[in-house]
Amino acid sequence: MTDSMAFHQIVQLLQQTIGLAPHCLSDRALLQAIRQRQISCGTLDLMAYWHYLQTSTAEVTQLVEAIVVSETWFFRDYQPFVYLAQFVQQDWLPQHPYRRLRVLSLPCATGEEPYSIAITLLETGLAPQRFQIDAIDVSQAALDKAKRAIYEQHSFREKRFVERDRYFQVTSSGYQLNSAVQSTVQFRQANLLDAHAFFTASHYDVIFCRNLLIYLDEAARKIAIATLSHLLTEDGILFVGHSELSLLTSLELLRVRHPFTFAVRKDTSPKITASKSILGKPNLSKPALPKPDSSQSKPLQPPATVQHTSSPVKPANPPTPLSSASSSVLEQAQELANQGQLQAAIALCQTYLSATPTDAEAQVLFGTLQQAIGQDREAERSFQQALYLDPYHEEALMHLMLLKEQSGEPLHAEALRQRLQRL
Repeated sequence: MTDSMAFHQIVQLLQQTIGLAPHCLSDRALLQAIRQRQISCGTLDLMAYWHYLQTSTAEVTQLVEAIVVSETWFFRDYQPFVYLAQFVQQDWLPQHPYRRLRVLSLPCATGEEPYSIAITLLETGLAPQRFQIDAIDVSQAALDKAKRAIYEQHSFREKRFVERDRYFQVTSSGYQLNSAVQSTVQFRQANLLDAHAFFTASHYDVIFCRNLLIYLDEAARKIAIATLSHLLTEDGILFVGHSELSLLTSLELLRVRHPFTFAVRKDTSPKITASKSILGKPNLSKPALPKPDSSQSKPLQPPATVQHTSSPVKPANPPTPLSSASSSVLEQAQELANQGQLQAAIALCQTYLSATPTDAEAQVLFGTLQQAIGQDREAERSFQQALYLDPYHEEALMHLMLLKEQSGEPLHAEALRQRLQRL
């Protein structure tokens, strides 16, 4: 067996173990991680290391630890936590005044996300005994760090953060999270692809599963999505990464409408504004970017949108709409699609694009509709046209990347994936 064959076998092992998509990481990055473990084990070459992996489950675990990406920080992306507070105050509490809120954070990495969830819920005035957070990750090393709950400065990159002194104490080792917050989070090692481990688990009102699905191959992704759907309560919220909404089209879900928040829910209740999307509806408006802090010398204050009272929470920045004409036409086409009238929606898009061919949002919607009726080649051209008009259109990039993967063009798919990662 050559080194090339051994490398291929190791990648297949990772695919079987954690569902790693072959093209989600470059061969160079994978080989670097493998070489590090090879040196640690004292094996002379790649073939010897492959044989060692076949006899040592502990080393397979160590290799997974080296591969898993655990980069995170407190209140990462921020707006999902603003919406979480809004959902709890406006929707969940009125419907469940006596029940405990159940939250799942997966993968939880080194704990910054589940602890951010806990702080958000405490900031809304929810008592610790009113919620439970389960935090799960495949990496035991990450979980060990999460349980220690000591963090360095780089974990606090989000400037719009509550006063750190309220929840952390400065020690010689770093910032130690107080025990009151720690006690609200239960950590556990598990693999989302192990469906049996989650089949009898309780259902969750809120699930954070951000930026995991994009690293899974198609078979693993289907298992993960089915498990997440099983775990989510009928009126629950699922938070995903910005490029993962289009991966959930197999489920009947509502897309949450909140700036910079990528989440879906099963419920059709109009209490929280959402738009039903069987196609992964593109944003019809672009939110304004948050204004930077006017003075970094001032102490960090609690987010204005997260209060201790039960008053409604408003989005920090309203979206800036497109022209009313284009927005109206695209919304009408989307509504027709949601009613199952795909051909009528396509006809409306065609009419609109014949007069306004330079509208990137319309091209993306048109491509999504074409894809829904099985016209993948036509959809590909529409997404390419959208990227010609707007090279930074993330939804067009994501759709096109998945199409390239499905059509057996891994090099093109990898190039598109790298563009998404740069964005």
